[in-house]
Amino acid sequence: MNRPLRSLVGAIGRADASARLFFTGDYVNRGPESRQVVDFLLTLHNARFVRGNHDDLFELVLGGRGLDSQIVGSDRLFALRWFSEFGMLETLDSYGISLDRVARTSREDDVQSLDRILTAVPAPHREFFAALEPVIDEPDIFIAHAKWPIEEPATGGGIAATLGIRPECARMLLWGRFTLDELVGEKSWGKRGYFGHTPVDAYQSQDQAVALPLFAKQMVLVDTGVALSERGRLSAVCADNHAVIQADRDGIIYTGQGPAPAAH
Repeated sequence: MNRPLRSLVGAIGRADASARLFFTGDYVNRGPESRQVVDFLLTLHNARFVRGNHDDLFELVLGGRGLDSQIVGSDRLFALRWFSEFGMLETLDSYGISLDRVARTSREDDVQSLDRILTAVPAPHREFFAALEPVIDEPDIFIAHAKWPIEEPATGGGIAATLGIRPECARMLLWGRFTLDELVGEKSWGKRGYFGHTPVDAYQSQDQAVALPLFAKQMVLVDTGVALSERGRLSAVCADNHAVIQADRDGIIYTGQGPAPAAH
């Protein structure tokens, strides 16, 4: 989804030339233009990037370590086969790796063959995935991919410090999903959280014409499913005032306003 991404970033720049950009993850496996998306992200100098579960799996396939302690050290070919159903084939195709070569490598169960086909992924892209942050921790907000337990603080030493002590929590950051009760419940975080991963359609009525960011208690879900349905959009939310900018699949821009951020 390179067109809506470029359009959205351009619209943010026109609204605020000094805006800092925080991305919530899943830069691959979400359409046929994964390479082009990463190429564009590498040109941004005012941006930070959180790691998503798709990114973690892609790094594992590439031969990297990954963040999820339950997956680290897992079979790379198994990961390739597992996520072939969830966009990995389209991602490899965007790097010019034919599906026939991927299928042959998968059948042969040959890691050396896997390494040979993955030479098509350039070093700057490998470095991008290896450097993805588990969480972005700011004084008043934090940005994570999937979920942080509502009973766990996000202040003090921060989420990254917790991961250093309890690395198993990385699975929640990458793969977790909030329940409806958790969305509306009190949080122990001490700051607002912004998340991707779970499309808002999981919680909102699909009778709405378009998908909109979900503003819940002390948190915002920004995954509005641009790659998943025609009603989906790519969304940005301003952390200062919760202004919303969206791009549809054609790159057409829409603006809106969420509820004002609550004080902590």
